[in-house]
Amino acid sequence: MDLTFEQTNEKFSKLIYYMANKFIPIAKQVYNKEDFYQDSSIVLYDCWLKYKEKSIEEFKTILSVSLRRLLSNKIKKGTRDKGILLLGDIGGTSLGNDDSDKLSFEDIQGKLDDNLNNVYIQDGLDQLKQLLKDDIVALAILEELLQPSQRTVWELNMDKARKKMLHSQGHEEIRPTSSTEVRMHHIARALNISLNDVNKGLKIIREQAYNVFK
Repeated sequence: MDLTFEQTNEKFSKLIYYMANKFIPIAKQVYNKEDFYQDSSIVLYDCWLKYKEKSIEEFKTILSVSLRRLLSNKIKKGTRDKGILLLGDIGGTSLGNDDSDKLSFEDIQGKLDDNLNNVYIQDGLDQLKQLLKDDIVALAILEELLQPSQRTVWELNMDKARKKMLHSQGHEEIRPTSSTEVRMHHIARALNISLNDVNKGLKIIREQAYNVFK
């Protein structure tokens, strides 16, 4: 990156602020923003020492993963120590001291894990899309995998209708299907690309996803 620690701190301060606002509402009774900002400075410095030779995009991914790990560990530890959980605005049941006896610690920890995981995945997908922004095909494939477009759904329905018609015409080797699963050839047709292009795009997605979710 060729940046001093002070420059790195300034460049990634918005990311730290974003992470605080994204995660802290999950369990704000057990871990607050002030503590996170202090802890995140240590994490940032450690990442800078180890990975300052990486590109800015690679460093951002490493830092994001490290901050999510910090948040997850701190929130889980606070929940374990206090036996309370406040899910905030993310969804689920809001629990306080008066209600904590209605759930076992395993139930509370399970709810925390589920909600942390949901936020972790969404945040990771946002980062993955950002890393793929310069590869139009790979990004389009990822978007189709996450939320199939109307054209892809149309290709799926046309495939089902074609198989049903051929079967009715005596082609017994072709079995009609009621599956609603989008397959790679549906995406290829919808995007007007070859299956080889889809496979290349999937390889790029996997490589970048490993960097984000490792």
